[in-house]
Amino acid sequence: MTPFIIPDQLSSAETADSKKIGFIEYQSQGDARRHQILFSQNVFSFLISGRKYIHQEQEPISFGESHFAILRAGRCLMTEVSSIGDYRSHLLFFSDEVLMQFKEEHTDLLSKATQKSSTTLVLPHDAYTRTYRHSLGLLSRYHRLTPALKRSKLDEILLYLLDKFPTQLANLLADLHPGPEQAFRQIVENNKHSQLSIKELAFLCHMSVSTFKRHFQRYYGMAPYKWMLQERMKLAAQLLRQHKSPMEIYADMGYDTYSNFAKAFKQYHRTSPRKFQSMTQQEQQMDVWK
Repeated sequence: MTPFIIPDQLSSAETADSKKIGFIEYQSQGDARRHQILFSQNVFSFLISGRKYIHQEQEPISFGESHFAILRAGRCLMTEVSSIGDYRSHLLFFSDEVLMQFKEEHTDLLSKATQKSSTTLVLPHDAYTRTYRHSLGLLSRYHRLTPALKRSKLDEILLYLLDKFPTQLANLLADLHPGPEQAFRQIVENNKHSQLSIKELAFLCHMSVSTFKRHFQRYYGMAPYKWMLQERMKLAAQLLRQHKSPMEIYADMGYDTYSNFAKAFKQYHRTSPRKFQSMTQQEQQMDVWK
């Protein structure tokens, strides 16, 4: 079974800023199947309808609409169910880098709370958090949020929890140091647009090529080449949305000729670069007139 990589497989946002903090309004059929999940970022999960069951390194947890959860980046088994067949939630994703910055900015307050390492925190809703959940739904519908606004929104909920649940939040932040998987991912993702070979990436990770491929498959759920192609095509789409011409970007994507780039792009996006750009421009114009 191939794990779902979240938020990577839920969002088309590719910029460095969006990788640090992002909002997603998520909906599924709530069909009670258990899935292998790989959270590449930390996440606040605010359910709107349905119930979530999570199995991880610590004891299993479950929560519904009356509670919300914070999950640290990592692996788990997850089941999403809904009695009416409509599972919905608002998700707020954020990187370890952002979480570490928050921890460093509020060390004095966090140090006063008892710290015991935890990777998951489930808390009951109150009037404030329900209002906050609604505000995430509004923000998730906008695609041009500034990094400052996103950071402010994340700090808002973290500061509220630090005031109301200091011990629980301190426990969540107690063991905030990059482990082997996080260190591996940092090297890969910091160099994903650098056109490095698998051999070169393996060198940076202090691994043989075969060991690197094995770790990559374990952490990302796919072969390195397939993942690199996916990231390359997502970046190409982003640049086309920014009105870069296909002829301008194909070399930056690592292709010797435009025809090879166009072929790969069409196989991934199911349309040519020029048609993709044309459709995107039409959608942007429609957004302006709304």
